[in-house]
Amino acid sequence: MIKFLLFITVFFSPLAFAGYEVTEWTFGTFFGHVEDYLYEFYTFFSVSVPAMFQRATEYFYYWMILSRINSMLFFMDVSFSIAEMLLSDIGLASIMNGALASLDQDMRALISQLGIIRAINILIEAWIARFVFSFIT
Repeated sequence: MIKFLLFITVFFSPLAFAGYEVTEWTFGTFFGHVEDYLYEFYTFFSVSVPAMFQRATEYFYYWMILSRINSMLFFMDVSFSIAEMLLSDIGLASIMNGALASLDQDMRALISQLGIIRAINILIEAWIARFVFSFIT
């Protein structure tokens, strides 16, 4: 009973209607208020609910694309580390150093100064990383 009285006093108190001034009551104002009330329901179900579903779909696709990008970055890092392991197992650096040792001193100095060996090593690492990445994804 106490909860019922509290409910009545809170929701039906005169202070709740203090901001609304009615000069005289007619059927026109009553039906106008009913029309406004029903229009609010119509607006809620025809505008707000579809907008909510659109925003939810946008957030869903945003997070799916973001997770796809993050997973691609992770797998690229993994494939690069696997490519480095493959290159160390193959011994590509020793093969390239052996080929470089057979050149004369001036050519070795030029190649090392330009960084051609490192550039070739980076290109081969990238090619093997792409090869490994195609297996992962």
